Amino acid sequence: MGRELRAHVREKVELPVIADGLTGLTRDVSVTGFYFKTDSSLEVGNDLEIEIELKLYSGIIKLKGWGWVVRTETDGDQTGVAVHLIESRLAMGAYC
Repeated sequence: MGRELRAHVREKVELPVIADGLTGLTRDVSVTGFYFKTDSSLEVGNDLEIEIELKLYSGIIKLKGWGWVVRTETDGDQTGVAVHLIESRLAMGAYC
């Protein structure tokens, strides 16, 4: 069995994401990045402004920030995109 080489644990979770106006769903998320699928193609190295919506009992919180595309893969008519987060913050209420 292979050893996990990632520095941060990834949580398998589907969350709505907007990346430079493209919409998709995450497959997994960690503190330093995430993987999502979208109907549009992106290039490795692209900078992305991102927004991930987190629904809580108390309301909606959004993770906003930017990162860059480190890997892409074609999966049928969708593109899988791995993003390394460079900067992020949580936004609530009027800041969402």
